[in-house]
Amino acid sequence: MGPMRRLSAALPAAVLFGAALALAGPLSASAHDSLVSSDPAADADVTSALSGVTLTFSGTPLNLGEGQRSNAVEVRHDGRNYETDCVALSDKNVTVPVALGEAGDYEVVWQVVSSDGHPASGSYTFTYTPAPGAEQAEGSPTPACAATAASSGGAAAAGASDDTILITAAAGIGALAVVGVVVAILFGRRRSPLPTPDADSAGAPSGRPE
Repeated sequence: MGPMRRLSAALPAAVLFGAALALAGPLSASAHDSLVSSDPAADADVTSALSGVTLTFSGTPLNLGEGQRSNAVEVRHDGRNYETDCVALSDKNVTVPVALGEAGDYEVVWQVVSSDGHPASGSYTFTYTPAPGAEQAEGSPTPACAATAASSGGAAAAGASDDTILITAAAGIGALAVVGVVVAILFGRRRSPLPTPDADSAGAPSGRPE
């Protein structure tokens, strides 16, 4: 089998090898960020005034929209929302200010854009047991950041999806570039130089009579 035929037979394997090499790294590093801890913690019994809820993640959430609008946290109780503003990001922490109302169970619903560019979401509850006579906020029938409600899937979710598509497309282009480099290297290694006559063969008689 000649060099070119061997190259043609090996080319599909080289392409698959290059694709696996290019994609192995991004896939292994693309796990979504997870919630590491929260304040208040899940199932905690809060007995003092609470000014905010802070979520800490395994990675740094991305801010893909104006005013942190690609990330959202809602604090709910009895059909009303008790967050008072949009979230603030600081490294791996996402904080939303709150003014709680009456005693009871409160649900924290969150959605963030992971450091890998994909959305991550979840929820948990804590119990609020204020001291007698503590001031109670009225809450709101809608989230403080209505356009970015973690449960609404509205404008912010659409914006995050658009940005995620761009990030994914860029990653795909990069992967194809790596595949091209790998194939080029394998192609270069597979090419066999044509044999060159050595000095002895060059000076050997042709075997034909003069």
